[in-house]
Amino acid sequence: MLEQALSPRNGLLRRSFAALMLAAVGLLMLLPAPARALQEPPAVKALFDVLRLELQLQPKVGNIRTDDDTIVLDDVVLAEMREDGNDVLTARVKEIRLKGARSDNGLMHYRLIDVDTLTIELVKDKQPVRIVMPAMTFAEASLLPHAEARSPQEKFTSDRLLASVLDIPQIRIELPGVRPIVWTGVKGTWKGDRRTGAGESRIDLGTLPLPLLELARLGKQRTLKLQEALQELGLEKLTLRGEVKMRQSWMPDARMAHTSSLRYGAPEAGELRVELHNLALPLELLQQARKMQREWREQRAPQEQRVPDARAPGSPGTNDAPQAPRMQPGGPLNDPELAMALRRLTLGGLTLQWRDHGLTNRLLAHEARKRGLDVSELIARQLEAVRARLSSALPQDVVLGYLRELSRFLQDPKSLRISLSGANGQPIALANAAMFLIMPQMMLNSVKVEVKANE
Repeated sequence: MLEQALSPRNGLLRRSFAALMLAAVGLLMLLPAPARALQEPPAVKALFDVLRLELQLQPKVGNIRTDDDTIVLDDVVLAEMREDGNDVLTARVKEIRLKGARSDNGLMHYRLIDVDTLTIELVKDKQPVRIVMPAMTFAEASLLPHAEARSPQEKFTSDRLLASVLDIPQIRIELPGVRPIVWTGVKGTWKGDRRTGAGESRIDLGTLPLPLLELARLGKQRTLKLQEALQELGLEKLTLRGEVKMRQSWMPDARMAHTSSLRYGAPEAGELRVELHNLALPLELLQQARKMQREWREQRAPQEQRVPDARAPGSPGTNDAPQAPRMQPGGPLNDPELAMALRRLTLGGLTLQWRDHGLTNRLLAHEARKRGLDVSELIARQLEAVRARLSSALPQDVVLGYLRELSRFLQDPKSLRISLSGANGQPIALANAAMFLIMPQMMLNSVKVEVKANE
């Protein structure tokens, strides 16, 4: 019967059967294909290896496509940690565009990395906290894969993204019960050696408005007194602004010379400035710190997400030299190599400066009212407490000099600067810091401390 129906003589049935077969094939093509792992191009793999090995993340990509010289990654899941079946932490990116990716002399270069909508959400006690960056770009970026690093300095810098320009126009912070906080204008620049990381950078921290009074109302415990104090001090809100500058270079004796400055504050309160001068960091300590950081992140990551770091010095299959010393029982001071490195850890100087915008006077008035004192009496008591504490450790003339400057500042708060530098122009050996705390008198032989008010 079937043979007769399909015979060449029965054209109608034959054509009907063929149409039915074509329809069946078409339906099969519409069914979802078995899931396959997406093949990562080298430019994507190099970038994702940084996330896997440095941050213990397991990025997942919904789709990878190419558009001219641009690799487009759709629906990227950077992190997804769950607890009892509920999302605890998720980090997703709508789209990442890698433009002009190329490999040159072992370095992976990207003309532009364009991130479209990064969303980080943390859910705790069924209350979500969400951070959204609608856009983020890295211009003229590069990274050095660990396998391509040649020297110990390059190996330390490897697997880190260096970008000439960073731009984050807006960061939206959404907290339960508070109007969204919108942080704007974060920008950064960097120039230097892309293999060793030596160079100069500057980060404009933008503008971050903090509604302190609204945040104080979120506390589970009674926060009425805190709210009243904020109102009395004129700190219902702060508009934070600042910048960071850094300069790093490698010294001939395998130490990193680091100089940096931080300026951060608010017009409603004041501005804090911190300057670090010529901090010399031995490579062995930097290697050990990075190794411990990786191990800590690996321990915190869920078991199924842990990525063994085959690059870690001392791991099977690596030939790094010099290798970061392993920690021995008793801590780093019991490791001869690390103890020797600690003796090479030095600091040229440290400067702390507060530029007051009215906060000190408000604090003094607030504290005086709490204690039932006049402001002048409160200042006298505070100075006496400082004198009593310092007199047991420092010479009387040194103490009187410090008190004179502190008194000038409290009487008319404009600025207060505290500077530390090495005595006789020599750098400060930080290995002696613990000894300075035990015997402050010894500090005067190695450290020069200067206090200046209202400069």
